[in-house]
Amino acid sequence: MPDQLTTPQLEAIQRLIIQPLLDAVRVEMQAGHERLAAAIEKVADRLAAHVADETSRDRARDGRIETLERRVGALERFRGRVLVVYGVLTMLLSFAWSLLRDWLVEPGRRR
Repeated sequence: MPDQLTTPQLEAIQRLIIQPLLDAVRVEMQAGHERLAAAIEKVADRLAAHVADETSRDRARDGRIETLERRVGALERFRGRVLVVYGVLTMLLSFAWSLLRDWLVEPGRRR
């Protein structure tokens, strides 16, 4: 039995072993690529859904904040009006009390 293979024998080995092996590796790589592409697409879909959900939450939160800002603004304006009314009432009552006190004290001074 010879130690070295001839060229036709090497070509036969290539046709029998190496070519089917290369084809199998090529098919497996294609299948792996397809699985990877499908997984990437699935992650992209999940990310898009997450972004859409967060965007809608942001809009809802912004709407609630705007509502609160309007309410706080209305309360601050109301508080300002109440302070003005209380200030005016305080001055009027103070003036009325001074007049009443002077009117009540004057008859006692005249005697």
